[in-house]
Amino acid sequence: EPIEESYYLRELPELFTSVAHLEPHEHPFPVPYVERMVTMLIQPAMFLRRIRADFYRAGGKFVITTQLNQQSLIYEVDPDKYIVTKSRLVDAEGKTILLKEYRRLRKIKGLVLPQIIKLTRPQARERITVYYTSQKVNKKIAAEKFKIKPAKNAKRVYWGDKKRPVIDRDLQKANPN
Repeated sequence: EPIEESYYLRELPELFTSVAHLEPHEHPFPVPYVERMVTMLIQPAMFLRRIRADFYRAGGKFVITTQLNQQSLIYEVDPDKYIVTKSRLVDAEGKTILLKEYRRLRKIKGLVLPQIIKLTRPQARERITVYYTSQKVNKKIAAEKFKIKPAKNAKRVYWGDKKRPVIDRDLQKANPN
């Protein structure tokens, strides 16, 4: 019984190497026999750049995942700048515990910094957005500039448990150092 030709070989023969043995009357060379091999060659750097571009254009994402006990930390990376733009801490069921989003990235002294950081705890229905209007890198700043002086009428809001926020406790267990 004859072997059925492969679908891909039949439909896309140009993707496969083909070899033909040519008789003396089938070629112009001054030798009795010639072997002709047809194959496809690519330039890997150009090919991979285009494949990557097609992948992202179609909605693909560059994602790095790491396990923390029963949780996963998932990072989404900007495909052009190779910078983390979003991270999610998810539980064993895949529910998001903490979402961090980094927006309005700008370069300062060779470092890329977000001007906006959005922290969301969906299960607790909490969200905090931090807006940076000024950022400085590698310049000595006096410690007193880091002290927060809230207005007298400001309301104090706690992120999770007042004494030990849940997220800090979970990350500490996963990474004790």
